[in-house]
Amino acid sequence: MKTLTFDTPAPAFCLWQTGGRDTNNSQFFITLKKAEHLDFKHVAFGWVRDGMSTVQKMGALGTKGGVPAKKLVITDCGTASRPHPVDVTRSRHGFTHGKGPASCVSRPFSSATPAATGLYCVGTNTKAAKMIIYKCLITGDEIFSDIYNIKLSEDKLFYEVEGKNITRKTGDFDDALIGANASAEEASEGAETGLESGVDIVLNHKLTPAPRFDKKSFIAYIKPYMKALKAKVEETTPDKVVEFQKEAQEATKKMMEMVTKNKDLEYFTGESMNPDGMVAFLDYREDGETPYLIVFKAGLEIEKC
Repeated sequence: MKTLTFDTPAPAFCLWQTGGRDTNNSQFFITLKKAEHLDFKHVAFGWVRDGMSTVQKMGALGTKGGVPAKKLVITDCGTASRPHPVDVTRSRHGFTHGKGPASCVSRPFSSATPAATGLYCVGTNTKAAKMIIYKCLITGDEIFSDIYNIKLSEDKLFYEVEGKNITRKTGDFDDALIGANASAEEASEGAETGLESGVDIVLNHKLTPAPRFDKKSFIAYIKPYMKALKAKVEETTPDKVVEFQKEAQEATKKMMEMVTKNKDLEYFTGESMNPDGMVAFLDYREDGETPYLIVFKAGLEIEKC
């Protein structure tokens, strides 16, 4: 097995992204320049073997709005022979390699077809580009992932996950997550298949709207929820029970304050709609445009996938 060395996602890489866990959607694209912002978010599985000048010419016709400056037509699409698998491994600094064979299994993507530019698939590293998923500790539902801007609240009790309002084709995923723009043709197709609008975090992780809380209904929810969380902590990390109890007490007060003072809050549960699970709050920053999810930190478990 051969190994390649790269500093970061560079020109001519072929990258792949899915629409999220348990989805059938996927998107493939070629980088035209270094793309550090894609680190740990996408899988690199190929590169343009030859004809990159053609790709660059095509890229030069791109616009910020997504509509090409001129019409592009492929008149002669051939095929490329498949080489031996090559291992591409990601590190904190991008794509790197070891001196010896890769430590994980690498397989060719036999189902992918070569592009007209001579692009072919060379393999995938099963340890590459891990994404961190934050899940409800009670239900196991996905709440958000590390592709968003995540901040800790001042009291360090909550994650504040910033998203954005988007409109996309029903069942699709947000092109903006990879820095792409939908073309005019894709937009017209979306009009035919149906559009959905909302906060990207909610759409991508299939969060479900929950009824609004008042003081009485919040108390009825939070008591059994915190009790169930405590049981989980006792089961998994008994040495942290005392710390959890302090955090739970303080967080309950803060959430009660949010519920009673902010009538514009929206509430979401995980995809399973299990009433025993976490309820995340959705609010907007002072600019009135940036939505952010407020999630009790101690109510989450982390999964790397």
